[in-house]
Amino acid sequence: MPETPDQGANVYSTVNDVAANGKVQRTCWRRGVTVWRDWGAGRPVILLHGGFGSWTHWVRTVPAISTDRRVLVPDMPGFGDSDDPVMENALEAISRALLAGLEKLIDIEAGIDIVSFSFGTVVGGALAQLVNERYPAAVKNFVLVAPAGLGITTRVFDDLAFIRPGMTQVELRNLHRNNLGIVMLADKSKIADETIDIQIANTQRNRISAKPYTRGDVVLAACRSVPMENLDVILGARDEYVARNEPEYSAALAKLHPKARIHCIEGGGHWVQYEKADAFNALLRQCLDN
Repeated sequence: MPETPDQGANVYSTVNDVAANGKVQRTCWRRGVTVWRDWGAGRPVILLHGGFGSWTHWVRTVPAISTDRRVLVPDMPGFGDSDDPVMENALEAISRALLAGLEKLIDIEAGIDIVSFSFGTVVGGALAQLVNERYPAAVKNFVLVAPAGLGITTRVFDDLAFIRPGMTQVELRNLHRNNLGIVMLADKSKIADETIDIQIANTQRNRISAKPYTRGDVVLAACRSVPMENLDVILGARDEYVARNEPEYSAALAKLHPKARIHCIEGGGHWVQYEKADAFNALLRQCLDN
């Protein structure tokens, strides 16, 4: 990762700067190691990244939330620096590994907040169910950012480019710029060199497919069965994943929970916490504090 911020992102710390302000924790479940990043102090907030991701999906969120909260962000098993899932069912393996890790790192019974993004919302739903089984009413706030796992048939992005053998670095970076502009960010001018660096690092370390799990209804089931104080959904108003799956997507959100609060950030795409960080961080703070 570059050690200086790219133009357009210079109000934020770089990935290396954010990492340096926290610490690395390692937990083990069934001989598989999960790597966590850990910042701050206070009531724990768990941030779960999306598919083809790592903790860096939250690089612009961590500094804003860790001022008065303990922020724990795993590289989920099968992603980033963590080991691969140790069961054939990756979703079960990931959620159980995360629960085991949290039991070592924090006092779950005192209460936790779960904030999850895209495929991470599916993991978050499975984790919330496991937590509630062992620690009833411990999940206080559940925040879903661009959720999947809503029990709908989603449409594919058939306009994405794929890596070919022998591609030059310039071609590879252009490919990722193209794909980021289709799926992740609404405003292509916001795709900086650092954004591409993050995407390349994450995709190179992705070892599982999220698709079999994002198409289920885990999030829907968790929102209906797990007691929680607040349930919030945060969307980018220009999220292409949402747009391509309408009207089914909005219909599914309406079924989540009678008290679910749905928020929309103007101009934001799928990776809204990165593209519209200031607006997202202010909104997330409201969700966690109310």
